[in-house]
Amino acid sequence: MFIEMKNDDLVFVADMLGRINCSAKNIFIQAYKNKGLINCLIFSDDNNKGVFTILQGSNYFSLQISFEKDVSNYKILKIIHEELNKILKIKGSKDIYLNINGYNPSIINYFRNYNFSQDSLGFEYYFSRLSENIDTISTFNIRDGLTIKSYEEKNAYKYLELLDEAFRDLNIECNEEQEQFSKSSEKFISWLRKVDGKKNFGALWNNLDLVGVYILNDDCIDTIAVNPNYEGKGYGTQLIKYCLKNMIIDKKYEEVYLRVYFQNIKAQKFYLKNGFKIRGYYSENTYISK
Repeated sequence: MFIEMKNDDLVFVADMLGRINCSAKNIFIQAYKNKGLINCLIFSDDNNKGVFTILQGSNYFSLQISFEKDVSNYKILKIIHEELNKILKIKGSKDIYLNINGYNPSIINYFRNYNFSQDSLGFEYYFSRLSENIDTISTFNIRDGLTIKSYEEKNAYKYLELLDEAFRDLNIECNEEQEQFSKSSEKFISWLRKVDGKKNFGALWNNLDLVGVYILNDDCIDTIAVNPNYEGKGYGTQLIKYCLKNMIIDKKYEEVYLRVYFQNIKAQKFYLKNGFKIRGYYSENTYISK
């Protein structure tokens, strides 16, 4: 059944958690270094391999589960549940987060019955410096007639309106709040100012028309948004190539990643078409106290 992790297992565990997303992997590595790892169990037999970790932060517990194949063995689920019950008894006011490999739907569905609410389900894509498309990125220049501009205070509400419109259909499909950027304008304008201060914001203009924006966060493309009235005209491709050149060629990141909701099929096809590959599939969940 499960065995406890040894130091020699560190690479294997990190690789398995990377199949969820890079955040799961990085949080685990940081907890391991800072002695925040409560437990790490490894499963391996002829049919499947997997890991189950429990991490502790100052105000949270984080559980991470990743198996190569879906799990139908009730004994595995029982052990995970028993470990969870131990955490519930000592949690106090701390939050509990559960991050599961999306290719393990039996585990995801099992915890639906135990007060875990799914926050997001989606894929993590990455673009590497070693990609076969890197030559087109290194020689990329923005199309004639288009310009990339930094944040301008006079256009702050235009940015928010564009973000609301760009994500309207997806928010409806995901049962998310509509016009959340405009409704919390002060918060999001303050955010855009900070992002721009780190040179991580850009707006794509076609003459006097705002057609798209991007927002970066270190080696992550946080947001790519195009005004729906301009979709299908190549503006999204202009934005993504501009970001990749900025991050990989200019800032010299070895790879860049982004996340896409499971429901956003159109964006998934778009990123695959532009040279991205799938690295992780995540189900992020939060424990809701009874």
